[in-house]
Amino acid sequence: MCASTHVPAGMPPDIQQLIREERSLRQPQQQQLNEPAFEGTEKRIEIDFAWSGEESDLGARVISRTMWDKILALCECTIVSHKALKRFDAYILSESSLFVCADKIIIKTCGTTLLLQGLRTLLDHAVNELGLELEWLFYSRKSFLFPDSQRGVHGSLEDEVSLLREVCKEFGCSTGNAYVLGPLNGDHWIMWNADFKEVDSNYRYDHNLDIMMYDLPADVRSKFFNSTVSSTVADHMSLDSGISNIYPGAQVDAINFTP
Repeated sequence: MCASTHVPAGMPPDIQQLIREERSLRQPQQQQLNEPAFEGTEKRIEIDFAWSGEESDLGARVISRTMWDKILALCECTIVSHKALKRFDAYILSESSLFVCADKIIIKTCGTTLLLQGLRTLLDHAVNELGLELEWLFYSRKSFLFPDSQRGVHGSLEDEVSLLREVCKEFGCSTGNAYVLGPLNGDHWIMWNADFKEVDSNYRYDHNLDIMMYDLPADVRSKFFNSTVSSTVADHMSLDSGISNIYPGAQVDAINFTP
């Protein structure tokens, strides 16, 4: 099978080149992994909103559970658990997680979920119905292990970039850009960055730490597997693996899944 190398002329040259290179690598990557399995690579959206800083201003936290159910249904995932904390709401999803602060939303989904499919509805509700002011939008994902198993816009980088450009333009940003971090012939990250307004970096700064582990020893992997699905088993996994002790005093909302 030969993939087309046609790229829409409206794409900036750097994005066109990125799409061509990503296409050329899909077939060799798939041949290296002949046995399809669960796609652990997470797609992530981060959105920053302007915020007064006042505790009484709930910002994005006013988005209702009903609305989140509607948005996540478009992404083809569901809420499994919810904890409302002092500064943010934390949700465990059927495939990953959602964090909502007054001024920030982070949604992460894995598998073959359609994360970007819910973006327009989320922004429309936040901006046009709740009156929140967009500052920044960021989309990222690692290169997929099984790219041909992805569905919808996530079936190709071209479709992801096209949708992001279209949605960002609808909400006032026409200067979003795609980037790649890492070698295109190996593990790499795809990133989309869109600034809706200039923000003082002394006021707004983020630090993200992503840790992905491969080829773990069998005795370590076994700590995360169990034939029984229950909250008690999940709590035991957190303790036995050491996750509960990474941040002493932190609340751990543990769920064990059957992909």
